[in-house]
Amino acid sequence: MSEDNPWRISGQLSPYQVRYFQQVLVVHANSPTTGVCPVCGVPRCDTWVGAYDALALAGEPMADPSRWGGGSDPAR
Repeated sequence: MSEDNPWRISGQLSPYQVRYFQQVLVVHANSPTTGVCPVCGVPRCDTWVGAYDALALAGEPMADPSRWGGGSDPAR
């Protein structure tokens, strides 16, 4: 298992995995008041970084495009 990729993500994610990793980014996002993850207590915790990397590697959006207020992503 690679330390850079603890979830063994190969580059393609199922729709379930995409939603899961997007939710991880929300839950483990740094608090604007403290500047640290509210779960782990450190900035840019390993869980957040792993989820970000998995989504980036797969070319997936970091959040559901409907949260951006613009509807669906026209590139998809």
